Amino acid sequence: MNKLILLNFLIIALSCNNVFEKKSGLSFQESQQTPLTAQIDFTQVKRQIFSKHCTICHPGYQNYENVKNDIQNILESVEANQMPKNAPALSRELKDILAQWVANGAPKAPNQSEQRRNPTASWDYLSQEVFFPKCSQCHNPQGQASFLDLSTRQSFFENRSYLFDSFNSDAQHSYFVEVITDPAEPMPPKWSEVPPVTKDELNLIIEWINKGLP
Repeated sequence: MNKLILLNFLIIALSCNNVFEKKSGLSFQESQQTPLTAQIDFTQVKRQIFSKHCTICHPGYQNYENVKNDIQNILESVEANQMPKNAPALSRELKDILAQWVANGAPKAPNQSEQRRNPTASWDYLSQEVFFPKCSQCHNPQGQASFLDLSTRQSFFENRSYLFDSFNSDAQHSYFVEVITDPAEPMPPKWSEVPPVTKDELNLIIEWINKGLP
C-alpha cells in the first residue's frame, strides 16, 4: 500500500511540470540565445557569433560591410562545420540564428517600421525586452555572475528579496535599481557589449517594483 501511494505521488509530481522551470540538456549559451521569432540584426549576430567565434581569424568580420559581402561563404562554411577552424562547431541554435538573419536580408539595424511591443510595467514585457537580453548574459549558471542567477523566471523570483526588498516605499533605493544606475560601474557593464538599460526601461522597472512585481 505504501509503495502504491508513493508511486501515485511521484506520478502527480512529475505531471505538474508547469510549477518549475523545465530543465534543458543544452547549456545556457545554447538555450538562451535570441529567439528566432525575434527580430535579428547585425549587432546581435556580431555579439553572439562573430565576436566570439570568428574575429580571432577574421578581424574584418567586426565590420558589417565585410560580413555582408562574404555572407554566403560564411553561411556555407558554418553549416559544413568548416568554420570556426580549430574550434568546436557552432551550436544548432547559433547556426539557426545566422541562417534566419541571412534569410531576412542580413539587416544591419532593426526595421523601425515594424510594430514594436507596447511597453508595460509587467514581467512579460520586462523579462523579454530587458532582463533576459540585458541581465542574463552574465547572470546565468555558466556566466561570469553565476552567483546571482537571473536566467529564468523561477531563479529571478527566488532572488527577489535580495533584489527588491531593501527599499521602503521608493523603488529607486532597491539594490536592483541602484546597480543599474551606479555612476561608476552601471549594469550591464560597459565592457560586456550589452546595450545599457534605457531611461524609459528604467522607469518601467521602477513602476513594476512599486506595483509589487506583477
